[in-house]
Amino acid sequence: MADIKKILIAIDFSKQSAIALKTGMELGAQLETEVVIIHCVPVSAVALPVDGHPSVNKEVLEEELGKARIELSAFLSENTGNDANINESVIWGEPTTEVNKVAQESDVDLIVMGTHGRTGLKHLLMGSVAESVLHHSKVPVLCVPSH
Repeated sequence: MADIKKILIAIDFSKQSAIALKTGMELGAQLETEVVIIHCVPVSAVALPVDGHPSVNKEVLEEELGKARIELSAFLSENTGNDANINESVIWGEPTTEVNKVAQESDVDLIVMGTHGRTGLKHLLMGSVAESVLHHSKVPVLCVPSH
């Protein structure tokens, strides 16, 4: 097995990502690795149609990123405690693209993320960020189910 020196944990503040966070943090502690945690504010949260074309309202973007930073801080406090030594950030974009981009730019060895475990029609209609990251990632991805 290749040495794992850096783990990226992608979270969306769901119950599933809390479980993935705990799993990734435990794995990081056991392997004594650096842990990077990201939350992605999706494009749809700040892209507003103008003249039929989506554009980004910079004020709305900054407001959403600020809210997400506060929520991330609270989420990490609740799920990791205050003694955790982690590198965290909030980014904006399409989650699948951004998770893989950060993984590549940060030179991570493993991505950890939760999966909602949807099947059938729900899966077809909503898709899965975890599944898409898995299919496009250049590094191993650990998908942590909620059960």
